[in-house]
Amino acid sequence: MWLPLRIIPRLTTRNFLQYPICSQSFSSYRKVNTSYQKNPDSFFEDVATKTAKSKAPKLNLREYNQLLIESQNNIKKVDEILQQMSENEMKPNILVYTTLVKCYGRSGDKGKIEKLRNEMESNNIKPDAFFLTSLIRYYAKDGDSEKINQIIDQMKHLHIKPDVVTFTSLIDSYLKNRNFDQVKKTIDQMNHLNITPNIVTFTTLINVFGKDRKFKEVRQILDQMKQLKIAPNIITFNSLIDSCMKVKNFDEAKQFLDTMKQLGIQPDLNTFNSLINGSAKAGKFKDVAQIQEKMKQLNIEPDEFTLTSLIQSYRKFGMFKEVKQVQDQMELLFPNKFDWKQ
Repeated sequence: MWLPLRIIPRLTTRNFLQYPICSQSFSSYRKVNTSYQKNPDSFFEDVATKTAKSKAPKLNLREYNQLLIESQNNIKKVDEILQQMSENEMKPNILVYTTLVKCYGRSGDKGKIEKLRNEMESNNIKPDAFFLTSLIRYYAKDGDSEKINQIIDQMKHLHIKPDVVTFTSLIDSYLKNRNFDQVKKTIDQMNHLNITPNIVTFTTLINVFGKDRKFKEVRQILDQMKQLKIAPNIITFNSLIDSCMKVKNFDEAKQFLDTMKQLGIQPDLNTFNSLINGSAKAGKFKDVAQIQEKMKQLNIEPDEFTLTSLIQSYRKFGMFKEVKQVQDQMELLFPNKFDWKQ
């Protein structure tokens, strides 16, 4: 006989002892363990915990994997789940190992990832494309090109064909290390295998080339996207325009705006914030006024960043009348949020 779990947490020590089996258990346990004589409630808590554990249903690997996914931001919890699996004699499969790579990859624990790889080899678990691609993503984030090349060789040995996700991770790794020669070789390898880059691949390239002010290369990538009928999105152009404005390359920013218009891509608040911030810092307030007018035409309201960057620039150039006007606008749009008297 055992008490339903939904009842146990509601019991007090007094009514707990009203149940014959519980009363007998408590009496006999007191003879063995005198620590419960001073604190009977601790006995109740111990029994409730043990009962819950003994009656908890065993999970299957898919359910454990889901628990790991839900706990991927809490490595301590991940380790606890693995311990529970071990106690229940549940060995991880390739699906669980792939999830663990993502979990430990997020925390940057290279030691545990290497341990997982060795454990898989010891247990004769063959890695698949998803597992190896997850490893490449981690090593790409870590900038470890040597490990990535080892995995690519392993994929060839296992007759696993790398896909566009694999190569995009590779490109991302090489770009982080500014290894542009390897980027070119990787793209050539993709072409050789008839693997077409996707929007993520191109956006990754454009973002880095834009930040490095390699606008000639950016134009070449945009032309290649056009040939492949892959349209760049607003995120791509916002990144490019922001890069242009930060280095005061206003003509290039305008050209990218024109390209957006040709492709039918409407600028958003982030686009205008980059334009306003860059123009205001350079003292190009006539351009700022034109940009603000365009925002009104598109019914796009400024946010805190827009107005704060304007206030900072107006102050820098001693335009205190304009500072007051923007402060008034800010108080109107965001009442009770800012106290300019402080």
